[in-house]
Amino acid sequence: MPDIVSKLKECEKKIRSLQQEKAKQEGRRQQLMNQLKETFGIDSIEQAVEELGKLQTGVENNEANLKKIISNMEDIINGSKPK
Repeated sequence: MPDIVSKLKECEKKIRSLQQEKAKQEGRRQQLMNQLKETFGIDSIEQAVEELGKLQTGVENNEANLKKIISNMEDIINGSKPK
């Protein structure tokens, strides 16, 4: 019987610890959501993911345009017509 009691007390202690960690993580999540709202005007994770996709597409387009410009500049430097 004492073994069961000690196991129950151990489980109770783990539950309390997990509840505290959950509350801590929920607070951290709320801080991060507030920061998203203040910095980017974003209200949800889904909206953040959508905005990130748009930004990634913009970066990829800019990189492609930059490669074209560099290629054209190299052509000009080498004395050939830009493409």
